[in-house]
Amino acid sequence: IVYMAGYTTSGNGDKDFITVTRNINNVWRNSATHSGLAGLDDEAMAITADSSGNVYVTGRSQVSPTDTDIVTIKYDNSMNQQWISTYSGAAGLVDEPTDIVVDSSGQYVYVGGYVTTPGGEKDYILIEYDASDGSEINTLISNDPGEDYIAVVEMGEYNDAIYMGGSQSTTSMFVKKLDLSLNEIWNATPATSGYIEAIT
Repeated sequence: IVYMAGYTTSGNGDKDFITVTRNINNVWRNSATHSGLAGLDDEAMAITADSSGNVYVTGRSQVSPTDTDIVTIKYDNSMNQQWISTYSGAAGLVDEPTDIVVDSSGQYVYVGGYVTTPGGEKDYILIEYDASDGSEINTLISNDPGEDYIAVVEMGEYNDAIYMGGSQSTTSMFVKKLDLSLNEIWNATPATSGYIEAIT
């Protein structure tokens, strides 16, 4: 099965989440949309699925033209919504996800991205959710000076760790290994400046 997420334009011109599944025979299976506040935009940014076929989508949802929240939704394998969770940072500012991953047992969901501080800087954020009900378990925020964001989040090969990569202070790349409770195990910062967009 192929899973796709993005946005569709509604009749009044708003952008709404859209999530679509397609099988290996090139036949559309199911789809689902999510619409937030009227007159404002909602865009899915990342998607993943667990071994039971449950689908997890995260994206940004406008609260106002200058304020976006991180919205994460779980669907079952028939695209029926199971839960929706919203992370809202400082009022009036942009919070945005960039990646989502679920552990192989389907117990925990991890969403990475960034939040905007009242001072106008970006701090990276990693949120851990209970996959059964969408409740927030742990949150890791960088709280460092400069611009920090997470570009990618991956589960470890043995489902015992999380790897996240991104940039700090605008062009300083980093990769961090965390345990499943978001405690740091190690942190690697290459000497070369640049931006990390993928890890495996």
